[in-house]
Amino acid sequence: MAGNEYFLRFLFANRLLFQPTNKATWPSRVRCMQALSSFSLYQTLNTFAMKFFLCITMLTGLSVIAKGQALQDKKAIEKIVIAFQEDFNDGGFKNASAYSTTDWEHINPGGGIDKGRDSVLKTVRAVHQTFLKGVSMTIEGMSVRFITPDVAIADVVHQISSYKTPDGVTHENERLIKTYVIVKQKGKWLLAQDHATVMQD
Repeated sequence: MAGNEYFLRFLFANRLLFQPTNKATWPSRVRCMQALSSFSLYQTLNTFAMKFFLCITMLTGLSVIAKGQALQDKKAIEKIVIAFQEDFNDGGFKNASAYSTTDWEHINPGGGIDKGRDSVLKTVRAVHQTFLKGVSMTIEGMSVRFITPDVAIADVVHQISSYKTPDGVTHENERLIKTYVIVKQKGKWLLAQDHATVMQD
């Protein structure tokens, strides 16, 4: 029944209920009370439906916003990995300050570790001027997962071109699995740690 009809019933019922009491009007009064009851139920259900609809709309909106933010964060993290790879291929690591934290830790495939951006850059620039000079790598696969809203881990498989280490061993068709720990600081995602391991075929 439409809302307007319920409202008219409500007005008519109020008029009858407040008329002087007599036996002739009792049946009408009963019908009026039923009408008022129906109107009250309609109002209650209508209010519940509106609140339910608003709740669903808000939850849907929040879900869409959260998914959009997660996608935006994932793309930002992927860009950091790509930026590191570009610096690796260039060898100069000229853009490191734009994508890494000041306390960045770097663990190389041999198990050596450098702590702090300045120490990391000193090491990686040195090896890229010697046995890793001209060596490049590409991304074969990448997966990103969020530990917390401000901490993410990217597991990346890199294919690296041939090179020879100072001990005379030639490395060909080598693949690295690198774990990048990336954190959000002041609204910006930055590389906090990377750890490389040679994959065994």
